Amino acid sequence: MFLLDRALRWVLNRYEELRINYPAILDYGICLRNAYVVVEGPRGREMGVAATLLEDVSGSPRQKTRPPAVEEIEHLISSMNPLERALGVALLNAISAYLLWRFELRGNVQFVDPFEYLEFLKEPVLVIGNMSPVRRLLEERGILSTASRRKTL
Repeated sequence: MFLLDRALRWVLNRYEELRINYPAILDYGICLRNAYVVVEGPRGREMGVAATLLEDVSGSPRQKTRPPAVEEIEHLISSMNPLERALGVALLNAISAYLLWRFELRGNVQFVDPFEYLEFLKEPVLVIGNMSPVRRLLEERGILSTASRRKTL
């Protein structure tokens, strides 16, 4: 199971265990480099953001993008449509933030080294942007990495 799937399972299970209703989706959008989703529940609002990978969008056939819905989140985060996938990740980030901040669970979360979940990687990792700490950690763990700078638009 991939890291994103694990994160999704953790969040959905916490909502179920705590018998919390999902917050309502108040707003969402897809921008040039990011997608966002704003959720609101009885305890307030939270926003989730995810990268919109231009390389994926420019090479994809034009497709209708469905609006984000918690009931569709599993489909969204695994969608072949890069815009749906970005909205799904933004939605996951929003409902995670709502759960952690509005229900004060952040003190009960065990933080783990995300690199423990990279055992499935068999090929080099491409690091884009000023991520030298991430690149260093990947190199220390024997996972080859390559730095790249995207051309300006």
